[in-house]
Amino acid sequence: MTRYAARFALALHLTELLRPNLFLARMFAVGLIAIGVSGAVCQVVGWRMGDSALAADQESAYLSYDRCYYLRDLYPGKTCAAAELAHHADEIVEVRVLAGVVGLLALGGYVLLRRRLRLDSEERRSEARRYALLAVTAFSLAAALLLLIGIGMTLGSDYAAARWFTDGGVAAIFALLHIGLLRRRSLRRESA
Repeated sequence: MTRYAARFALALHLTELLRPNLFLARMFAVGLIAIGVSGAVCQVVGWRMGDSALAADQESAYLSYDRCYYLRDLYPGKTCAAAELAHHADEIVEVRVLAGVVGLLALGGYVLLRRRLRLDSEERRSEARRYALLAVTAFSLAAALLLLIGIGMTLGSDYAAARWFTDGGVAAIFALLHIGLLRRRSLRRESA
């Protein structure tokens, strides 16, 4: 009997912890989805502008014989340095797209958790307001920082600057979407 009481007490404690901080789970999921969108856009940039637009590797990088053999097996017809560049560009895209998939799974978990917690209307409004404010702030800061890094990379050299502009552009789009969400919520609140 004590074991069940302990589980029940833990469940109550977790509910009390999760309920006011649910917006953080939503932000985590949407942030990962934004990274996934960035990966998809980077794939298009790589197709259009080449691997050097994504990866900052020097094409004159020294590689061991084994590494060169491995990369040339993966990317036939390329030199060792070009194969290394292509491999790095592929990793950039694949890791980001995988983050987007994890973000979609996390968003599904968030929806299930929110449904299970049965928030009342005031808690739902508070959670949505907190999320929108956090999202606008986080995506706006990320956009500004990534675009500044892209400008710095462009002024310093032309290696991999497109990747930073892509990331900053995606963050800016997500920031604008959330600004619209926040504005719509405030207009709805004023009319009510």
